[in-house]
Amino acid sequence: FDDPRLRGRDDRPYGPLPRVWAQYRGFYQHAERTIVSYTVGTTSVLESMRMVSPERIALPTADESRPPPQPHQDGYIVRDFDIGPRERPLTLLVATRPGGEMRPMPTAKHSDAAVYFATPKSTSGGENSPLAAGVTPPTHGAHWRSDAEGRILLDLPAGPDPLQFGVWLRRAPTL
Repeated sequence: FDDPRLRGRDDRPYGPLPRVWAQYRGFYQHAERTIVSYTVGTTSVLESMRMVSPERIALPTADESRPPPQPHQDGYIVRDFDIGPRERPLTLLVATRPGGEMRPMPTAKHSDAAVYFATPKSTSGGENSPLAAGVTPPTHGAHWRSDAEGRILLDLPAGPDPLQFGVWLRRAPTL
């Protein structure tokens, strides 16, 4: 999209997005969690983060004959979303890996619930290691994709019903 915000000396955009695109509404404290409230177009969004123990997230396997990758021992950060009715489809920017296109990689049990992304030169464990991303619970109509700028995106369908889901992302140690 064409970003109309003022560009700084570093050529990065600064300042708020136009209110018709997005608007920050505030934040709330709920127990140990902070919830951020904002709108995207006319759609209301509540977002928060939480830590999840590693055994609670199942990674997809690239090959049925190999065991699934071992989860990160410290757990995962999950971004939780509560998204209101949507007049049009929305796209969630999940992550950006500078320097290259990320491509979805086929997995034995590929679904839109969990998927691997890799750069054409991905290697295990390094800076360019593949990434695993997922939605929990699986969200009907959600679809993963990536673009040439190295962005991992989750497309969400338009609809009258609210969506509640969490998005997780982590470096994949092996495929």
